[in-house]
Amino acid sequence: MSANCNTASLNVYSPSFGSPWNAKKINHLYKRLAYGISPDAATLLINRSPSEIVDGIIDDAIAQPNWPKPSWADDFGDLSVGDSRKEWKRTFVKAMLQNGLRDRMSFFWSNHFVTSY
Repeated sequence: MSANCNTASLNVYSPSFGSPWNAKKINHLYKRLAYGISPDAATLLINRSPSEIVDGIIDDAIAQPNWPKPSWADDFGDLSVGDSRKEWKRTFVKAMLQNGLRDRMSFFWSNHFVTSY
């Protein structure tokens, strides 16, 4: 029986002598939980344990302020065309890249709880 994410132990992800914690693993962690990390930032985290890094990612997501209300929020105009759509796309993409886990989860849940105004 081959191991998979549902049945396998997490021990293979824990640093050990044969599989030390390194920038490559930190980069992988950030690709899975956020939208990546710069090589310089990953290098700075090498001395932190995986659990400290995950706790930091979660703490950062919780501490982030809410997005500011967009200018078109009370207008309920047509978001399919014009400046409203462009503003929404700019805000959304910028937030995804800056806010890591929180906006990765927002993007994930937005596809599960589809809504319209």
